[in-house]
Amino acid sequence: MNFDTAIPQSGPDRFRRGQLIADGRTAGQTRHDFDSWMQTHFAMSAVSRSDVTLAVNEAVANAAEHAYLDGGSGAGTFDVDAHYDNVSNALTVEVVDRGQWQTVSGDSAPDRPRGRGIQLMHALSDHASIRTSANGTRVCLTWLRLLRRVDA
Repeated sequence: MNFDTAIPQSGPDRFRRGQLIADGRTAGQTRHDFDSWMQTHFAMSAVSRSDVTLAVNEAVANAAEHAYLDGGSGAGTFDVDAHYDNVSNALTVEVVDRGQWQTVSGDSAPDRPRGRGIQLMHALSDHASIRTSANGTRVCLTWLRLLRRVDA
């Protein structure tokens, strides 16, 4: 998934954001936009929607917090691509960055309430995969049996 523009693209079956600046502010806005898209297009409980949004937020937050810590030239970017398949009734969300995973100093300290994002992604989705390479990280999250609104 490569985007040539940062212009948001979305509709009933797709939520796309590309070339987003990997920082906390953008991660928060992306979480808000994704949750609004879910609320608009899917009939599900608030708890289920919150679970999906939280898992996606963890993937986005990891891209913003961990992918570009080496302080290279300028801020890094990430993409989010969510696609709902009417036939299989599945939602697949991919979050892709082009950085190299770095551990934030103190992340593993026992008194810090951090470091549970990957566990949350696995627990809150029906399937989660994380692939890292020299070109970045791709997180793929899938949910089955989502109910889509008939009037959307």
